[in-house]
Amino acid sequence: MSADLYRVRVYWDSNRLPGLAKKDGVSVDIHEPPPIPEIRSLAQLDYAPEMHFGQVRESAYAWRDLSSTEMVWLDEWLTKFIKAAKAKAARLVRTEKRRRDDDK
Repeated sequence: MSADLYRVRVYWDSNRLPGLAKKDGVSVDIHEPPPIPEIRSLAQLDYAPEMHFGQVRESAYAWRDLSSTEMVWLDEWLTKFIKAAKAKAARLVRTEKRRRDDDK
């Protein structure tokens, strides 16, 4: 599934970095897997809630559907992660603006 087709998406493949976290018009490369509770060694994750799709694969196991609890947790994690990314981007923009103003 192409990430461009969805407004919300989390994708992780430990063999093909970076992964992707996408929501609210913001896409962020992820270099570490989302720390899903109860999963010790996340190998792959594909979550597209708009399609009612979510699967995960732990290192030594086959693909399985995400549980409803895992989907709720991923939604919460994604909201916090994207909010932090937006805040960081806003700080960088403000810093750059101040630097340009100081150079005038």
